[in-house]
Amino acid sequence: MKTTCMCLALALVIMMAVTSEAFIYSLETTPKGCCFKFLDASINIPKSDIISAEKTDPKCPKPAIVVTVPGRDFCVSPTSRLGKRLAAKVNKN
Repeated sequence: MKTTCMCLALALVIMMAVTSEAFIYSLETTPKGCCFKFLDASINIPKSDIISAEKTDPKCPKPAIVVTVPGRDFCVSPTSRLGKRLAAKVNKN
């Protein structure tokens, strides 16, 4: 009887751990290329310097546009003036 109770208790604990939100959240990872700091909204990048602009993965905690210029990548908020201009171009492609 004790062995049966112990097995049931252990099975219950394992089921709770597997289905818990914390366990599921720990399996998810932040995709590569997510932005956490954004280019200052007052800075404008000349169009001629922009090599590419891509939206970050939808799974990223903050939406952003990654702008590549020679030698660097910048994160731009999609709500900034530059971000809105770039978002329009990214959505066309």
